[in-house]
Amino acid sequence: MTPLPQTLDAPPAPGLAFAQTGAGRDVILIHGAMTCREDMAIALFSALESEFRVTAFDRPGHGQNLTPVAGAPWRQAEAVHAAAQSLGLVRPVVVGKRGFSPTFSSRH
Repeated sequence: MTPLPQTLDAPPAPGLAFAQTGAGRDVILIHGAMTCREDMAIALFSALESEFRVTAFDRPGHGQNLTPVAGAPWRQAEAVHAAAQSLGLVRPVVVGKRGFSPTFSSRH
């Protein structure tokens, strides 16, 4: 069972939805273009939470985000990066699906 989502007020994407579980080195899960954070969380939370603090975000404009952020994937990467910083994630490993992970990692 995945944890209930929370929201974070992190500019440039206030209301960014995420779920977090576990303890240890930080891992960020980022879903593909046609899904939401649950796509990654359901598949990977239980496998990773015993060794890692795992955070799955709904990308801006997806899932349960309150305020969508329009624009290029790099703008979404900026929003997720800001959220990760405000949560205190330290040098996270980024696990992505279908092309967003390289956008995130190339900018951060």
